[in-house]
Amino acid sequence: MIEFNCNKCGRKLNVPESHSGEKFKCPNCGGEVVIPGQDEGVLGAGESDAAAGSGISGIDSSLFDVPKKTEDTKDSGTPQHFSAESLKEIQETGGGMDTRQKSPEEATICKLPWFIDVFLYPFSTTGIIHLIGLWLLIFLLCPWVMGNFGLGTEYAPIVYILPVSYMLYYFTECLRDSASGRRRVPELWTRSIVPDRWDCIAQLLVVIGCIAMCFWPVAVYYIATERSDLIYWLLLMCGGFYFPMALLAVVLFDSFNALNPLLVVRSIFSTFIPYCGLIIILFAGSYICLKIDSRFYNFRPMPIVPFFLRAIQLYMINIAVGFLGRFYRRFEKKLNWEV
Repeated sequence: MIEFNCNKCGRKLNVPESHSGEKFKCPNCGGEVVIPGQDEGVLGAGESDAAAGSGISGIDSSLFDVPKKTEDTKDSGTPQHFSAESLKEIQETGGGMDTRQKSPEEATICKLPWFIDVFLYPFSTTGIIHLIGLWLLIFLLCPWVMGNFGLGTEYAPIVYILPVSYMLYYFTECLRDSASGRRRVPELWTRSIVPDRWDCIAQLLVVIGCIAMCFWPVAVYYIATERSDLIYWLLLMCGGFYFPMALLAVVLFDSFNALNPLLVVRSIFSTFIPYCGLIIILFAGSYICLKIDSRFYNFRPMPIVPFFLRAIQLYMINIAVGFLGRFYRRFEKKLNWEV
């Protein structure tokens, strides 16, 4: 066996000599570790410093860059032993842990049950500001511009294109971030890359292309027959069943190539049972949104009510986006997209 220290956290590790020279992730900190040779591994911390200072060939001094004293005695105490089988499993699973550093706030959030935590997804400073800002922009400012300037419906695409494009850009960023393991909406303003209007329009085209791919059969059928019969509803349900996986693929791949039906169908069948549960939850949310529209849109005694209900609809869309990202995170290995 070779006994050596992790060059990141100082944890003592004990692995079979046959794995000398291989790389794997430290199970304590997730850092990449190169297993030294037998003659290198047996050196202690003091001997390694002397060896590095005297220029002994064949010894990588970075392997012995270990603090002499650590606050966590677990990291520098009894060596952690690995058999050949357990080491192979660690190499195959990438260390068996999420190596992304988590903040204390995220560690607290992860303790909440998922069915509660998912409803808290939009509740961060950025999330609340975006929800309020998009709500006022799309459902107050844009209609005000249309009404006060006497613009007809033919001008609606010009007025709405940038606000709607940014909204879709924001939701797709939330989807990517949730798929990477984040529990709250991303802090877009703290990033070094600030999206311009062309990024937003590109996301708009991607989402429109995904919608067209999923719902063109029902659209063509309705245009040709002008009927909403059983065939119409079956086509609509098939498009709705296909849409979440297609949207997830095209956003994560950031390419229209992800709309390949073979990829999407294979992904659906590889996670069929949980995907059906996801669809039921998303359909229930969509039904509630439609009911809100049909019941309160023409609510005459208090015309301000529909305006406030739009905020609830945006909130539910944000929850659905976060839930879809968590679905990918949960079944990433079964989907095997390598994105």
